[in-house]
This record gives sequence, structure tokens and C-alpha cells, in this order.
Amino acid sequence: MSYAIGVDIGGTYIKAGIVDKKGKIIEPIKIPITSKKDAEYVIGDVMTAVEKVIKAASPRKISGIGIGVPGRIDKKNGTIIDTPNLPLHGIPIKEILQRKFKKKVVIENDANCFGIAEAKLGFGRKNDYVLCITLGTGIGSAFIIKGKLYKGKGDAPELGHTTINFKGHECHCGNYGCVEEYISSRGLVKIARDYGFKLSDTLDLFIEAERGNLRAIKAFEEYGTMLGMALSNFVNTFDPEMIVLGGQISGAWRFFNKTMVRELNKKSFVPACKVAKTELKDAGVIGAGLGV
Repeated sequence: MSYAIGVDIGGTYIKAGIVDKKGKIIEPIKIPITSKKDAEYVIGDVMTAVEKVIKAASPRKISGIGIGVPGRIDKKNGTIIDTPNLPLHGIPIKEILQRKFKKKVVIENDANCFGIAEAKLGFGRKNDYVLCITLGTGIGSAFIIKGKLYKGKGDAPELGHTTINFKGHECHCGNYGCVEEYISSRGLVKIARDYGFKLSDTLDLFIEAERGNLRAIKAFEEYGTMLGMALSNFVNTFDPEMIVLGGQISGAWRFFNKTMVRELNKKSFVPACKVAKTELKDAGVIGAGLGV
């Protein structure tokens, strides 16, 4: 049996692993990104992750490497067009990795990798219209139509960079009031500050909520309200059968679920759909590997 290496480049961590044809991850790893300010460091971290997985893979045959990139990509030329949360603009990542590892390399948007995994192994198997949203350093989105990804001319949907407040916070993409600034980890940290927390990582807020800290729980509830408002816009646009949430923040599901659903039902013009937390672990890695 041949295997692929799946790599999910996040805004804070890189996840990777060996992925078999059924989507099972073998030898998963997770390493922090050394520096978000220098492309050389980020690419070096990706290479380190791939090297670790290749070493763990022996003697399995590796058919290729799939890379999930958080941003817009030029698949034809294997180049990263734009990554608002990482310094990878214009980087020919496909050529760099093929030259380094002498293996086939396929690049894809990271949220689309999540969508591929959901379409083949998750909620996309039983539902024809599934909107996948990743909640992390950035906001990723993928829309599955009858088992296939909808991409428009190539880059759709980029729901994290739709405008929710045209006089709002400046986004890393250069625009103001993007959805990403309100429901990504940055948005959650800003909400937490209003409740007296000085955090750099949303995991700390989750730990406080787990301990029963009422201020932390209230922060998550406010986040859920903002998330529900954003999701209502997406429902009004796509009218999906269901929405699947992934990404680090989705792990705090039980703290924001009620307010999210309440706001979604209140704001949706068309009937709101079911929202679920993904049942797949490291779906981005799975989708990247299956895409090879």
C-alpha cells in the first residue's frame, strides 16, 4: 500500500502525518511555527515536519506530499498568492518542497483540505450541501456540493474576509471589519480582554472556563453570539444543509454553542441549518494527504 504525507500549515502550528487511502493518520506530529515574520523560518518548519514524518514512515512507500496552505494559492504554478497571517506571499512552495524531497507535491487551501476530509469521511457523506468553517488564527471556509468542493473561479469561498463591520477592526488582509477579526482567535482574545483577561492564547481562556471561571464562560458566550451572527450571513448566502466547525476554537464548543445557535436562528432570513463540531481529528492533515 502507498501512503501520502499530509501537512496542515496553521497560523501557529504545523501538523503533519502519514495518511493512508482510507484517511487514517499514522505517526501524527505537531510543531510550533518558529517565526511568523520570516518566510524562511516558516518554510524551514514545514521541511522539519515533513522530514520527521518521512523518518517515521520508513519502510512505507510515500507517493507524495499534500500541503494545506492558509490563504490563496496558484495551484497551476504551485505558488502562494497571499497568506494574511503568515509571511508567505509569492513563495513557490511546491517547487521548493519537490526539489528538497524529490516527491510529488500538491498544494491546496487549508480549509479546502478540511472540506475534502469532511466530504469523504465526515458529514459530507450524508449531506449534499455542507459548509465547513475553521476557527483558529484565521477563518477558513469550504463549501461541499454533493461531495465536491465549490471554488468559483478558483478561490471561493473566502468567508473570513467578508465584511461584518465596515468601520471595524483592521484585518491582516488590509481591509476593515472582516469577519476574521471578530470570530478568529484574535477576535476571541479581544472579547476576553473586555472581561479582564490578558491573554495571548485562547487555550488559556478555555482552561479558565473549564475551571468554572464565570468571566471566561461569559467571554465564550459573547463569542458565540458574534459567531452566530457571522454564520447567519453564510446561511443566507449558501442555504446549506449543515455547517461543520473545526479548528482550535471549536474545542470550546460547549461554552459557545447555545449563544451561537440562538443568534443564528434569530438572524437567519432563510431557515437556519444544523451546526455541528467536526468528528474528525486533524481533518486538515487528512484532506491534504487524500488530495495527493
